[in-house]
Amino acid sequence: MKKKDYFYLLILGIVGLAIMFFIKGSNNLYGSETDWLSQHWVLPEYFRTLFYETGNLFPNYAPNLGAGQNIYNFSYYGLLNPIILVSYLLPFIKMVDYIIISSILIVIFSAFLFYKWLKNNCFSDKVAFISSFVFMLANPIIFHSHRHIMFINYMPFIIMGLMGIDKYFKDNKKSLLILSVFLLIMTSYFYSVGGLIAIGIYGIYKILNIDNIDIKNFSLKLVKLILIMLVGILMAGVLLLPTIGIIANGRGQSVKNIDILSLLIPKINPEVLLYTPYALGFTIISLVSLIYGFFSKDRKTILLSLLLSIIFFVPIFVYLLNGMLYVRYKVLIPFAPLIGLLIAKFISDVLKGKLKLLPIFVVTVMVGLLNFKVSKELIVYFIDLLVLFAALYFYFKTKKEQIFFIPVIFMVLLNSIVSTSAETFVTKDRYEMEFNEGKEVLINEIIDQDNSYYRFNNLDATLSTVNKIYHPNYFQTSLYSSTYNNDYNDFYYNVFKNAIPYRNRVITAQSSNILFQTLMGVKYVGTNGNEPIGYEKVTENSVFAIYKNENVFPLGYVTTNIMSNNDYKNIEYPYNLEPLLKGVVTNNFSNYFYQSMIEKIDLDYTKKIGKNIQLEVQDNIYRLNVAEHDYINLDVANIKKDQMLIIKFELLNNPRCSAGDISVSINNVRNVLTCREWIYHNRNYSFEYVISSNDVLDKLNVGFGKGVYEISNIETYVLDYNYIKEMTNQIDKMEVNMDKTKGDSIYGKITVSNDGYFVTTIPYDKGFNITLNGKKVIPKMVNQSFLGFPIDKGDYEVVIKYASPLFKEGMYLSVLGFVSYLGIIIFDYRKKSCK
Repeated sequence: MKKKDYFYLLILGIVGLAIMFFIKGSNNLYGSETDWLSQHWVLPEYFRTLFYETGNLFPNYAPNLGAGQNIYNFSYYGLLNPIILVSYLLPFIKMVDYIIISSILIVIFSAFLFYKWLKNNCFSDKVAFISSFVFMLANPIIFHSHRHIMFINYMPFIIMGLMGIDKYFKDNKKSLLILSVFLLIMTSYFYSVGGLIAIGIYGIYKILNIDNIDIKNFSLKLVKLILIMLVGILMAGVLLLPTIGIIANGRGQSVKNIDILSLLIPKINPEVLLYTPYALGFTIISLVSLIYGFFSKDRKTILLSLLLSIIFFVPIFVYLLNGMLYVRYKVLIPFAPLIGLLIAKFISDVLKGKLKLLPIFVVTVMVGLLNFKVSKELIVYFIDLLVLFAALYFYFKTKKEQIFFIPVIFMVLLNSIVSTSAETFVTKDRYEMEFNEGKEVLINEIIDQDNSYYRFNNLDATLSTVNKIYHPNYFQTSLYSSTYNNDYNDFYYNVFKNAIPYRNRVITAQSSNILFQTLMGVKYVGTNGNEPIGYEKVTENSVFAIYKNENVFPLGYVTTNIMSNNDYKNIEYPYNLEPLLKGVVTNNFSNYFYQSMIEKIDLDYTKKIGKNIQLEVQDNIYRLNVAEHDYINLDVANIKKDQMLIIKFELLNNPRCSAGDISVSINNVRNVLTCREWIYHNRNYSFEYVISSNDVLDKLNVGFGKGVYEISNIETYVLDYNYIKEMTNQIDKMEVNMDKTKGDSIYGKITVSNDGYFVTTIPYDKGFNITLNGKKVIPKMVNQSFLGFPIDKGDYEVVIKYASPLFKEGMYLSVLGFVSYLGIIIFDYRKKSCK
């Protein structure tokens, strides 16, 4: 590294920072409204909060999220991520600021490391600079530093791994490679699969660089390389094994009806390499460089292009890298450094005059014509292609490097800026409103005053705050994660049928459904809107009010009313809600006669239809054409005070995505049906609502988003809230010891008046260990989702502890890996000392 190298690094840093600050604007945070706001900083903040509360660097349980979840459900979002762990040393820096700063630095450091890697491989400073510029401005690198940060936050460690390969084959030093593999996995287990393959492909590339290598020696060196990388994989066992366990039992939505045989057919799709931030996102120079690799006289470059092409263009590999969920090209982002290497070789050979343009041009033109329809994409493709080859032509005529470099740089800059210009950044005003410090102060005051175990819901900005934990003792029912407790998610949406207000079923939002809140022990709600029935205001400020309801279920309780699963399955919604509140549903025989207090009624109302709504009724099917968002306002005459209203109806149509989603809200309770082609379709064909108010429910404001609706089978029911309140007083309640309850453990005591069933509102999981007065009991699943067990009359000390499945085994593997790593370092050091 010479002075000129540092000058080039300075330019890379300045350009990278300038672009990132330019696209952000002055009134925004460097973070997207898409997922970044609700996941990518609040979950790391929670990990840090949990560490400060428990002092445990390896937690197993997340009691504050989703009513209590295996914490490895959140591995994807930075659990044990070394970048996030550094923030544990910096409590004075807000996590939102730390994530922004670290994301920006990841982009810059990745570009710096890429430049250094190319220099280590004897590329000239100009080639290294231009190639690093192209790499840094590949669309996913900057774009996902403010949207899906886990798509790229591992990139420095992949490049370190490539450097480790160089060091291993040059000096037989293994430590950098092993350490890089470990850090890569700990940063992003999902993208580490592609990253490890990329490092392995580069290892094969280096093996082929050895003179006179034969099949036997090639195989031996490859096996040895795999074993060395395996040490880094073992070191990450504490993250990998428990995460594999949760993926097997709780994973996000997949695309159904995939034809596996069709995935075996190669499909040359230029979009894998070009423009989109949800693939490799380069300009045309990447495709040209990949094609050029096949024309190279260097066997290792030919093999590199071949291996990358197989992975990129045979869909089965993309499907496997996506965990067999779908075929999406974001999993190829870890291969960006290898494409950058091919670009560097292409540029280097251009400057040396070693290539023939015509065959490469012809192949690139054919790829475009065969794979793009006449469209804007085809026009962009050929403009990019013509600019590059015009620059090459004039460079060969004049031998002036700037004639080649300037168009390449211009197209790369244009590609990056156009891509990021479509981003919707979180405004500072929105952040200040939704994460207002005044709200946090009120919430913390309530928790400090009420030292018991209860759940708390923030009903404002429920998507943004779905994972926000304000205090170590702030426990909530909501979560938004790509992996989750499947039984709890199924209970939330399919058993209790809470409204689905968002486009994705993996979002388990905070609910204003008073029946759900009662069962789940939501003692406090915060909102600047209307509170559900049963809640009374206890404190407020100018932006927020907190309401309290004492008539909710505790975390654990004992009931003597037992209904069998077989009997329960025969009860339809909404009548199926009562047995969950009146008693418990188990595999045992039913011991009481169930008689519903829910009454089906026909609403007596007058209506006022908004001017943007055309309504037609035929054969009890309501057809609505809504030109713009508008309301049908109902004045209802036959609902009494303290009665809740339950509404359900079916949607007969599901529009295409060109028409958009359709949504119906009733008194601010919203249901959405996603458009037909949406990859994460929410399957919400039946809309259910539980509407309540402390006042008489005499007005319903029914809002419709723009679109066409066909609605049928409208049914309405009422239930007296006083009946629900009585249920909360007909149980024996566990008192939680808040001084001892922390992290993975819950301590409590209970006096049981009659033999019955101990029921919790903790989602059932295989990792729980329960003792009563020191004696172990066998956990059961009750109420379709939750933890429970039979119990006899008596006084009990209850201890519930959680250990993530495969955590212990993962820790053993990590210890084995670190011992092996230390042994390798000592062995290599002694070997060096003997020379």
